[in-house]
Amino acid sequence: MVDYLTSELQVADKPSTLDGNYPIHRISDTDQFWKLECLEIHEQPCDYDDERALEQFKENTVQINGKYQTRQQEFEQYHEIIKDQLRSDIIEKIEPYMDQVGAIHYLPHHNVLTPDKETIKLRIIYDASAHVKRSKSLNDLLYRGPIILPDMEASMNIREFLDVRFNEIIPDHDLASLNARKILVIMWSTKLDIIHIILKQWTINEFTKRNILQFVASQTHLPRFITNLTSHMNFNIFTDASSMRYTTAIYTYREGMRKREPYLVYAKSRIAPMKGMTIPRLELLAILIGVQAGRFILN
Repeated sequence: MVDYLTSELQVADKPSTLDGNYPIHRISDTDQFWKLECLEIHEQPCDYDDERALEQFKENTVQINGKYQTRQQEFEQYHEIIKDQLRSDIIEKIEPYMDQVGAIHYLPHHNVLTPDKETIKLRIIYDASAHVKRSKSLNDLLYRGPIILPDMEASMNIREFLDVRFNEIIPDHDLASLNARKILVIMWSTKLDIIHIILKQWTINEFTKRNILQFVASQTHLPRFITNLTSHMNFNIFTDASSMRYTTAIYTYREGMRKREPYLVYAKSRIAPMKGMTIPRLELLAILIGVQAGRFILN
């Protein structure tokens, strides 16, 4: 498998050899393949960008006398924000007489609508990542600096923070009033730190992900907090692939007095490329994301 993959790489127009055996080809030929191996974990671009763009266009424009126009109310709000930013010296107006010699970069801007918010319903975004063809964006030319924020996996400690034993030592007047929270119509009891699902009779005619998830799940209680014992934890990493997708799942288990108790701690799947890949190559990708996911959990 490694020989087969290596034979599809390229770094020059003329074929060369690696250790005198394996031909090397253009990297651009397998650029899509190497993008799939990244697990940090970057989502793949949406396959329905055109449909989403058309839907957004219909929502933000109206047709008047055969011409498309932006919604007047949103246009006026947009204009007021621009004037307010001019007054606050956030942006400045470029006049024809100003010196424009040297490096000039134009930032596109667009609006973001959040009608559900009580405060700012419309805000303007300046896109510093935009660039013209064969040119760099403004963000590409700025030094980002070191990333000092911790990884998101630190949020796993919140589950331990909400453990029932922690709640027992907090005075009643300091406890939050939140006892249950809905997650896709599944109840999460923060007081007991368990997820409970109650099976109901199917009475809804509409088949949606939310409705099916609620109906299919049986009546059960799932503990969210795994264990306090971290010195003797065992991890099993499973990977698999088919013609449609490749996936990995990580289980941890502890040895109890009577039985071994496994817990699913991580799972990730990826859709196989539409152009098609062989099953061995997809299985290799599954192993790769399994190894990287295991490193992610251990860290």
